[in-house]
Amino acid sequence: MARPKNHAKLFDFVKNIVNNPNFIDKYKRNKSDFTRNRVWDFSTCFFFISRFLNKRIQTEIDQYFSSNNSEFFRTATASSFTQARSKISYKAFEKVNQKLVNYFYTNSFNIKTFHGFRLVAIDGSVFTVHRNKETIKAFGDNVLSKGKTWVKAQISYATDVLNNICLDATINPYKTDERNLAKNHLKRLKGNDLFLFDRGYLSRELIEQLLITGKNFCMRLPKRSLKEINDFTESEHQDGLIEILINKKIYTLRITKISLKSGEIEYLATTLTNQNSIGKKQLKSLYSMRWGVEEQFKDFKHALAIENFTGKKINSIKQEFFANIMGYNLAMMAFYNPISQKKIEKKYRYKPNKRACLAILKIKWKELFFSTKSIFNLVENIVEALLKEIIPIRDGRSHPRGDTQKIKKKHFSNYVSVV
Repeated sequence: MARPKNHAKLFDFVKNIVNNPNFIDKYKRNKSDFTRNRVWDFSTCFFFISRFLNKRIQTEIDQYFSSNNSEFFRTATASSFTQARSKISYKAFEKVNQKLVNYFYTNSFNIKTFHGFRLVAIDGSVFTVHRNKETIKAFGDNVLSKGKTWVKAQISYATDVLNNICLDATINPYKTDERNLAKNHLKRLKGNDLFLFDRGYLSRELIEQLLITGKNFCMRLPKRSLKEINDFTESEHQDGLIEILINKKIYTLRITKISLKSGEIEYLATTLTNQNSIGKKQLKSLYSMRWGVEEQFKDFKHALAIENFTGKKINSIKQEFFANIMGYNLAMMAFYNPISQKKIEKKYRYKPNKRACLAILKIKWKELFFSTKSIFNLVENIVEALLKEIIPIRDGRSHPRGDTQKIKKKHFSNYVSVV
C-alpha cells in the first residue's frame, strides 16, 4: 500500500502549481490583475473557489477566514470576492485537475486495474444552472427550462471506476450529442484504457473510431443495432466473434448475450475477444462496474450539491464545475484509495465512506494547503479517523431505473449536502 507520505504530496503538488508565477500570469485574465496586495490574491481566490462552494457566498467566506480564529471578524465581502474571481480564467481549474490526474497515475499510488487496463466509464448527465442571458446563450433555452427558473447543461464524464477518479469532464450546451462528447474524451485520454459505454452510445461512427484507434471497450447494445451485430444477436449463438469491415480492413468484435434476473437479455460488444481469458461471467461483472460513473454523478449532485452554483456568469460556473472535480479527485486520491487498500479484519467486506472523505476535506482544506505543521501527520490522522467510518459492502443489490418524469425539485433527507 502507498504510504500516507506519498498521498500527502498531492497537496504540495497542487499548491506549487497554483503559486507558480508563470501559471498565475497565464490564467489571470488581464496583465494588471492581482498586482496589488489585497485579501483576494490569485492563490487565495483559487483555493477558496476549490473548497466545494455550495452555500450563500458570504457564509462561505466567513467560515473560510474564521476557521483559525477564536473571535469572529469579517475579513472579506462577497462583493470583493465576485470582483476577484472574475480575474481568473476557469481554465486554471481545468488545467490543475489535468496535472493532478497525470501526477497520480505516473507516481507510485497503487492504481487498481482490470487485467492491466484502466477501467474508464464514459457517461453523461444534466446539471441545472442559473437562468440568465449569458447561460441561455451558452447552454441553450432548452425544453426543460420553460418554468423560466433555470437552464440545463449537458455534462460528460470519463471516470476511472476502480479508483473513483474523474479523468476528464466537460460542461456543454444541453443539446450536445453525448457520442460526440465521448469521441472528445477518447482523443484526450492516452492511457492503457478499457472503455465502458451504455447502449445509448452505440453508433457506427463511434465503433469505427474505437476500432481504428485501437481502443479497447465493452459496450451494451440495444436489441437491434448495426447490421453485422444484428445477424449474431438474432441467432442462437450466446458468445462469439463477428467481423466488421472498415475502410477495407476487417476488425473483430466479440458479441455476448447475458441473461439478467429480470428475464431480459443484455447484449454486450467488446474487443476482449479471448473467451478463455475473460468468460461470460467476467464480462457481466465488467459491464456492471460502469455503474461507478453513475455513483460519481450522485456524489456531485447530492453530496457536494454542485448545482448550487454560487456564480451566475459562465466563467464562474465553469470555475466551480472544474474546481469541484479537482477537490473530489483529491479526496479520492488522498483519503479514499489509501483506506480501500488497508487490510480490515472484519466479518464482512467494507469500503471507505466517500461522503465522509469529502466532508473532512472541506473541514481541513486550509490546514492541508497552508498549515506550517507536518502535512504527512495530518493526512495520516485523517485516514485513521476515516477508518472508523467505513461502511459495509452489500452484494446483490440492484436499483432498477424508474420512468423519467418532469417533476419539481424536492429535498431528500438522505441526500443532503455533506459539505
